[in-house]
Amino acid sequence: MTTTEKRIAKPWSRIADVLLYGLGQLRTVMKIYPGIMHLLIFWGVLIQLLGTAIKIMQMGLFVPFTWPLFSDWFYVIYELIMDLAGVAILLGVLMALIRRWIIKPAFMENSWDDLYALILLALIPIVGFLQEGLRLHTLAPAWSGWSPIGNWTAGIWGGLTAAGAQALHPYLFWTHVGLGLILAASLPFTKLRHIIFTPVHIFLKTRRPSGQLESIADLMNAEVLGASEIQEFSSLDLLAFDACLQCGRCEEVCPATNSGMAYSPRTLLLMLREDMAEGLFAADGKADTSLNPGLLEEEFLWSCTTCGHCLDVCPAFIRPPEQVIDIRRA
Repeated sequence: MTTTEKRIAKPWSRIADVLLYGLGQLRTVMKIYPGIMHLLIFWGVLIQLLGTAIKIMQMGLFVPFTWPLFSDWFYVIYELIMDLAGVAILLGVLMALIRRWIIKPAFMENSWDDLYALILLALIPIVGFLQEGLRLHTLAPAWSGWSPIGNWTAGIWGGLTAAGAQALHPYLFWTHVGLGLILAASLPFTKLRHIIFTPVHIFLKTRRPSGQLESIADLMNAEVLGASEIQEFSSLDLLAFDACLQCGRCEEVCPATNSGMAYSPRTLLLMLREDMAEGLFAADGKADTSLNPGLLEEEFLWSCTTCGHCLDVCPAFIRPPEQVIDIRRA
C-alpha cells in the first residue's frame, strides 16, 4: 500500500532513536540475560571493527584514509581495549550457546544459521588472540602485559623459533582476514542481516501512535486497499521483514500464540520475508508475487487480536498487526 507518511521527518529525533535503541539496545536489555548477552556481542564486535579499521589506516593500506601512529601510552590502552572486546564477544557467544541449546526457552527456535553465526563470531577473536600471541612471543615487547589474552596465548607458541613464527604468521593473519570477510559476506544470507536492517528500520519507523492505522491516500479512488500480493506492501513493510531479529519476544507476549491458536507474529513476518525473496528477488525472473497460502487461512489471519503487545517489545519496532490488517483489507 502506498504510504502517505514522511519517513525522514524530524531527522534528529530519528537519529536519537537509533542511538538509544540501535546502539544503546534499550529494548533488548529489557530482558536481563539476553540483553547482557547481546550487548557483549554487539559492543565487542563494534569495538573490534573500529579498532581493526584504525589498524588498517595505520598500515596505510587505503591512502588517503590514514591514521597517525599511536603514542606508547595510547597504544597499550588500545591493545587492552581490543583484548577486552574479544573477551566480550566470546562471553556473549558462550551465553548464546547456553541459552539456545541448554536453557532453550519455549519460544526459541534454532536453525543452521544460528550455530553458523555463533561459531564464526567466536572463531574471529580466537584466531586474533592466537595471532597476537604469536606476535608477542616473537617480539616480547615491554608492554605485553597490557594485552592480557595475547600475552597468555603467547605461551602456546613457547617452543616456536623466530623463523617458525615468521613462517606461521601469514597463515594466521590471512585466516583472520578471511573469517572477517566471510562474516561480512554472510550478512545478507543469515540472521546477522539485522545488524544492517534493524538500525535503518528504527530510523525510518512510523511515528504514528500505537493502534492508529496508516491512512489510505485518495480512498474513494484507490484501486488497492490492502495487500493481496507482496509488492503491495509499503517499502517500510518490506524493510521490516528483513529487520526482524527472529528473537521470539513477540510470540512470548502474543495472546493468540500463548492460547494455542495458529497465529504467530514471528511466523507472519518470516512467511512474508520468504514471499518477498521469492516474489521480488526471483533469480530466474519468473517471480511469484502471491502471498503464502498459510497467511490467508482463516485460523491464522483472524486469530490476531491486534492488541499491539508485540509492538511494545519488538527491538526493531516492527508492527505485525498492521501487516495483518493490510492482508485482511485485501
